[in-house]
Amino acid sequence: MNEMRIWLTDISDCTTAPDARLSAFLPDERQHRLTRYRHLADRVRCLTGGLSAVCAASQTALCDISDVKLVTEAGRPPYAVTPAGKIYLSISHSGRYVLCAADLFPCGCDIEEVQDKRDELALARQFFHPAETAALEGIQSETARRDMFFILWTAKESYLKYTGEGLLRPLSSFSADIRSDRLSISENSGLFGKTWIPDTGYRASVFSHSDNIKIVSMSFSQLSGYFCSKNNRSQELTRL
Repeated sequence: MNEMRIWLTDISDCTTAPDARLSAFLPDERQHRLTRYRHLADRVRCLTGGLSAVCAASQTALCDISDVKLVTEAGRPPYAVTPAGKIYLSISHSGRYVLCAADLFPCGCDIEEVQDKRDELALARQFFHPAETAALEGIQSETARRDMFFILWTAKESYLKYTGEGLLRPLSSFSADIRSDRLSISENSGLFGKTWIPDTGYRASVFSHSDNIKIVSMSFSQLSGYFCSKNNRSQELTRL
């Protein structure tokens, strides 16, 4: 059975400029993007997204990191070219976390930091499908309603990343349904969806064609260590 890899990286331990050698593992477009960010946190998120994509793709393709070539095209989801063929990727970040999904088939993931200062009902009425808005309006508990809002938000963002439509399609044009930690989309019953809480104050969701998902969690120091320590990286990656 095909296994989809999800890499969850906590970047809070990166408080100084990362090792300059790390950018060499990224495509030119992402290297140029790094230079345009003024704030360290933004550079770290961009770098981490690229590095985790390389690692996730190498594990999916069962090849060395050096054999992975990331490709980013304007308006299209990123992917990797490997000796095993094309690896589909999806990258998301919020707060202290960067999330990356890799699979042999199209996939989409999203992570959001849960914020308690939003008016969830107002946002739902503006952006969500009427069925989703009605479901939120029926939840009396403010905490439960907020959690449901972020489940729906990450589910819908994940699905649009899966389809590659992104911002081109309104969130109100389709609806998501939640059963425990399982997600489904009204117009596409053949997909597997999962939602989970990666850490207190965060919500993440993913859509793919596989229900066999492995989530790998690590710090930025651990992630960067695989690239900076070439002698150890193959052994360390095999353990994950």
